[in-house]
Amino acid sequence: MRATGVGLMLLLAACAGTAPSAAPDALPEPSHWRLVGSSDARLQGDAAAAVRLTIAEGRLSGDSGCNEFSAGYSLANGALQMQPLISTKRGCAPPAGEVEQALYAVLREATRADLRDGRLRLTTGDGRYVEFLTENSARP
Repeated sequence: MRATGVGLMLLLAACAGTAPSAAPDALPEPSHWRLVGSSDARLQGDAAAAVRLTIAEGRLSGDSGCNEFSAGYSLANGALQMQPLISTKRGCAPPAGEVEQALYAVLREATRADLRDGRLRLTTGDGRYVEFLTENSARP
């Protein structure tokens, strides 16, 4: 009976190791995302609804609701390293300008990427985050 209990524990441990990782070594490419949450109040509500993110060819790019942006990245076990963020330079009236500033601040300082249940969360070292929901099922 004891051997069966040990065997069952080993089997459960092995199965647990096959679960999808929330700390990925790569982000799904190509993929399309929309902003659905943030630790920053400026990135919540109607003004932030236009924020989109695309992941392709080793870059995060998208639309802040006012300007387009892009940055290269690397990822290993959830640890994210962002390259410098570039963007177009249209003037953004409030609240779009505030949304953009808050978004860029998190993207520039993001150090972690987590995938879970169709959501991508990018988090800074001090805990600020932006969270995106996949739009891939809605794309052709």
